[in-house]
Amino acid sequence: SSEAFSTPCSARTRVAASSRRCRVSFTTAAPPGRAARPCALLRPGRPPELLSPNIGRVFAMAATPAGDLLLVIDGKLRRWRDGALTAITLPPEIEGGHVLNLAVAGDDLWISVYDKGVYRRHAGRWTRVVVPSISPTAAPSVATDAGGAGWLVYRDGTIVLAREDRITLFAGAAAPAIGAFQSFLADPDGPIFI
Repeated sequence: SSEAFSTPCSARTRVAASSRRCRVSFTTAAPPGRAARPCALLRPGRPPELLSPNIGRVFAMAATPAGDLLLVIDGKLRRWRDGALTAITLPPEIEGGHVLNLAVAGDDLWISVYDKGVYRRHAGRWTRVVVPSISPTAAPSVATDAGGAGWLVYRDGTIVLAREDRITLFAGAAAPAIGAFQSFLADPDGPIFI
């Protein structure tokens, strides 16, 4: 038999998935007439669990292999672990900046910060990702592939592959004409869809 669960959602729902722990977390835009923005956890065969009745405005989220949920809430980077929401320490040069989005690959964390650029945390150490010929303060969308490489997708259609210390730029004729995009999916087992 199957069970049906109904949860209020909208076009502004944000979702993070974790195949390792078989869970999906989501947040929704505030329901009409309410300021609250709930965050919930979905697990196979269970009803939705409310993590927080008002988590704030979530711009992006990703699940880590350890089972934490990383969120960009009102532009700030936060971690949800064991029922508690805590701040993630950022390098001084971007502390207080507005995080656009994030991506997780293994223990690596990639973030894009408005007017500050892209940063990667590897083995607990933050480094700035600088792409030659692109403003270091540009804030692209970030994703990671199954090999742990970072993919940066800029508003002008430029796509960048960042693997360890190597940067590969796909622009102009080398980049597909994707035009403006609203979202993309980074499949943890393989491709990235834009």
